[in-house]
Amino acid sequence: MHNWEVLAMEERSIRENLGEKVIDLEEQLANLKDAYEKAASERDNQSSTVDGLQRALQEIQTARKQELRELVESSDAQLEELRQSLRDADNRASEAEKSLLTAQEELERVRPFEKEVKEKNLLIGKLRHEAVTLNDHLTKALRFLKKGKPEDNVDRHIVTNHLLHFLALDRSDPKKFQILQLIAALLGWTDGKPNINTLSLTLLLIPTGIEQREQAGLARPGTSNTSSKLRVPGTPVRTPSTPTLATEFMDNGTSHKESLAELWSNFLEQESQAGNDSAAKSGNQGQSKS
Repeated sequence: MHNWEVLAMEERSIRENLGEKVIDLEEQLANLKDAYEKAASERDNQSSTVDGLQRALQEIQTARKQELRELVESSDAQLEELRQSLRDADNRASEAEKSLLTAQEELERVRPFEKEVKEKNLLIGKLRHEAVTLNDHLTKALRFLKKGKPEDNVDRHIVTNHLLHFLALDRSDPKKFQILQLIAALLGWTDGKPNINTLSLTLLLIPTGIEQREQAGLARPGTSNTSSKLRVPGTPVRTPSTPTLATEFMDNGTSHKESLAELWSNFLEQESQAGNDSAAKSGNQGQSKS
């Protein structure tokens, strides 16, 4: 009996211990369930966070890839532009070298003319100075001419050239009468007989130079030593054609009263027309030969 009580007390104590253990285990189980639920909720939260981070990372990677792609394309375009610029620069450099060589050749070619240009500039300066001096002389001469009578101002060289041209022409040349008209207008001949002053002026206008005297027939060619000793005769030299042309001029003097400017302009027009006719004839002959 006593053993049974001991066994019962032991079993009771064991049962109580087991009950306490069960209670402890249940509490632990409840705590574990709570911990599990918390861990599960945390897992879910972490999973959603991870998913969000993964999506954000993927978006960032996608954006980064797009940026890198655009950057690469832009870099390629810039690189191509730089290459094109480099090619253009090389072309311009080669052209500049060619231009430099050409400029150096031109400089070498023009360098010998530098001294000549300087001399020409000095000559131009001298000519300008001479032009100023001649302008002063011309002004003084014009003042002197204005003081005298206009009808007494006859250019010796003009009349001399016309006289030599008159003597050099053939008798049948119509220009002979035109030159005689010009000389008459320059010397102021009237319809009547020339006065003493006009005749003396005509004698003074007879050429005095050696070559001009030979052209006028006052000296033989090659006799320069003897011709220099000859003096102008007291009467004008008459040729066989002179009386006829003079008579013709005196006959037509009343019907052809023209001014010096008109005679000179008509003479120039006829000379230019004759030159044009001769040029046209030579051109036609050249075409016929070709």
